[in-house]
Amino acid sequence: AAPSPTPPAAEDSKAQLQSVLEPPLIQALRKEKCVEGAFVNSTMQAKHLPKSKGASITVGGEVFSWRWSAGDSEDGNWGLKAIRMPPVWTILDRYRKAHPDAIRPKIGIIDGGFAANPMVPFASMQNVNPLVFHAASCGTHHGMHVAGIIGAKPGDQPGIDGIVPDARMDAIAVDDKIVGDSGAAGVGEGWQVHALLFDDVLAKTLDYVYANLMDPDGLKVINVSLGYNFVASDLLGDDDPEDVPGLALHVMHQSNLIRLMASRVQDHVLFVVAAGNDSEGRTTPIEAKWASPFAWAGTQSSATGASPPNILVVEAVDRDGTRADFSNAGGHLSAPGVDIMSTLAADKLPFAVCSGTSQAAPHVAALAAILFELAPEKKPAEIAAALRKSATPAPDGEKRAAMIDALEAVSEVAPQTSRLVADLDGDGIVGPSDIALFSRQIAALSGAATTNAAFTEDLNGDGIVDDNECFWPQIDL
Repeated sequence: AAPSPTPPAAEDSKAQLQSVLEPPLIQALRKEKCVEGAFVNSTMQAKHLPKSKGASITVGGEVFSWRWSAGDSEDGNWGLKAIRMPPVWTILDRYRKAHPDAIRPKIGIIDGGFAANPMVPFASMQNVNPLVFHAASCGTHHGMHVAGIIGAKPGDQPGIDGIVPDARMDAIAVDDKIVGDSGAAGVGEGWQVHALLFDDVLAKTLDYVYANLMDPDGLKVINVSLGYNFVASDLLGDDDPEDVPGLALHVMHQSNLIRLMASRVQDHVLFVVAAGNDSEGRTTPIEAKWASPFAWAGTQSSATGASPPNILVVEAVDRDGTRADFSNAGGHLSAPGVDIMSTLAADKLPFAVCSGTSQAAPHVAALAAILFELAPEKKPAEIAAALRKSATPAPDGEKRAAMIDALEAVSEVAPQTSRLVADLDGDGIVGPSDIALFSRQIAALSGAATTNAAFTEDLNGDGIVDDNECFWPQIDL
């Protein structure tokens, strides 16, 4: 049957909203090469604030807080602001209300250092042994920090907000000696012993992937924030990895298993992989291919063909959008990976601020899971391509991969859902009532800015009427 024509009233309302948000002057300015961005004069960030109390932690005398408003402390959630997550939460929230029975994609986290934590609910925890550490750190509870970035739930206590609301996550534990950059594995025994330990990662990943193929449960993304850490662990001395006899052959051998596995599930699973932290202090950064067999398989072609399209390798950037000094280069994408606040052990140290490509990768994995949810018909290669196409390129002269942009990625993958951010009254239609809400709340914000009038309405959706209504209000588009 032919699609029903759009009612004239709806067309008129769309045109009216278009004229408000994108008048000719704005459209003309965007075409100027010297203009980076042009928008109607509004708050221009995005809506939806989680209704949670933000946690704080002091690190080296510096306070990091999970906050959305201005403040004197460092914001531990700067990365979510940088990639424009709040408007995507708005879209996802409204999409879920319209599709209450939709299956939410599952994310597998291949890592070590997992523990029971009410803020980080896992669908399953596989091969996880009780942690015996007396203190928690970025190294000992590595997997918990990664998982918190993806799907932490704050609850009633001060906490943080994971990127995927009500995420479905599996924890797949590997040998703890592989996790982190401490170099505990293989010290004094050469890189060969250290590299062989990575066989455990390969085995656990293969088992997990094939088990999900036999009994499908919506698995769409696997995050691998692990690496050899050859250089960071000083296992190669001053040698360049390219000059170490036998190293390339060994990495290629392990990567062949990853390549085969990825090809077998290329219509089902996207692998998101850390680019590695081996480059600190180096004039020329180490190539990401040396980070792990996953990174090699994802960036290097072989005799059998190009690298699998369902592997993404992720570099880390800092608050300024610059490639982190420690981050390897040559990845497909970059994401926030410096001073990232997330969860550790509820009974020891609930939160920590950690840095690494290990922290950057879960930003991409979580965003990918949201894209799969909004566009369930898309294949992993299509999601990967959309993430790369929508990412913000590095400035001229800077050697780093393009940085993810969550809102642009949603517009690229599921453009029909993007309009939900302008559906202010939640009726499923963008029309006159939404324009009326926009106008009234813009007036309230303008009045507060010019006359210092007190707010009387919860404009940012955090459940509280206070002076913070001007930060991330619901009408931000």
